[in-house]
Amino acid sequence: MADPIVLAFSGGLDTSFCIPWLAETHGRPVVAVTVDTGGLGSGHGESAAELAEIPRRLAVPQVANMVVGGKTPLATQAELAAMGFGLVLYANAALQASVLAMQEVLGALRRDGSLAAVSDRLASFAERQRLVGKPEWDALEARFATPPERR
Repeated sequence: MADPIVLAFSGGLDTSFCIPWLAETHGRPVVAVTVDTGGLGSGHGESAAELAEIPRRLAVPQVANMVVGGKTPLATQAELAAMGFGLVLYANAALQASVLAMQEVLGALRRDGSLAAVSDRLASFAERQRLVGKPEWDALEARFATPPERR
């Protein structure tokens, strides 16, 4: 049997996704341990110097979680790799961008009663259909639909 991947965390990790993904991607069993680390001492990665210290103090593969507005200072992938981080998560970036876009679109609709001011920033209907896999759903419907005479 392959050596297990040990996943230790103190919170904030979505193990419902992470554990199956690790097991499937690496073909190894995953052992998860929840630990209240209480931080790593006085430096919790809230400055660039503290962040760089983490991989030096813990000689295991490191993951950096970049959240705009979070406590960890933002750094580029190259900077984090040079510090010793092997994986960088941008867990909330798309969500934060989506929230801002929704607020702007709905704000324009409320303010103007129209989407005219923001229509150039919306995905096309064709792109929306492509993203939701509309042709694939149409093919499934054609394949499995009840014939009209039997409805």
